[in-house]
Amino acid sequence: MKRFFLILLFLVGLALVAFSGWQLIEGHREYATARTEYADLRTMVPSALPPTSTPTGPARPPSSAPESVVNPMTPFLEINPDFVGWIQVNGTAVDYPVVRGADNELYLHTTFTGTNNASGAIFMDYRSIDGFDAPAAVLYGHNMRDGSMFASLHQFLDPEFTHQYSEIAIITADGAPLVYRVFDAQLVSARDALFGLDFNDAGVVGEFFGVSSADRILVLSTCESGSNRDWRLVVFAVLVEAV
Repeated sequence: MKRFFLILLFLVGLALVAFSGWQLIEGHREYATARTEYADLRTMVPSALPPTSTPTGPARPPSSAPESVVNPMTPFLEINPDFVGWIQVNGTAVDYPVVRGADNELYLHTTFTGTNNASGAIFMDYRSIDGFDAPAAVLYGHNMRDGSMFASLHQFLDPEFTHQYSEIAIITADGAPLVYRVFDAQLVSARDALFGLDFNDAGVVGEFFGVSSADRILVLSTCESGSNRDWRLVVFAVLVEAV
């Protein structure tokens, strides 16, 4: 009987090891699938943020294209009508299309092209009804273990990094380039008042962030891991240039 239980215990342990190994392989496969998808999409987008951008002035996005030129972002709208723009964050690995769904659930585990994947997509809070024209546009992205999506935003917790790399560029779905400058980054509770704001009320947004009601704010939010799962990293930026 003792021998039987030892064999059973061994088999159970072996099964657990096999299952863990399968999960690890499956996780790496999902990461690779998402990386490939977004790498392919990057070949289609014009750069909005020069890699040599410095904190001495706002990044200079490309000039508005003449009316006769086709909007370079149209192909993304054809792939996914939820497309609202492309984001590039200076000094980080953030270089992704942005979508806005009917809720904040769909793109948690759905990529830009509609694939079911743990990486999901960078998505705008569905309550920012005017998109990047809203007083506050709030974007969410996962804190992926491979450093993808919004994981590299944690560098903004270092004031020296923020001083050197402060520009965020957006190319909207209609091809308009926007440049924001980061002015703060912090860890907040997932239940922070920030996430319950009326992002479309300029007065409320201005008072909350301590800026003019005419300012347009960009908020980037990602999860923490481990024992900090109830916390969020948030990066705050203000629009400094629009064309």
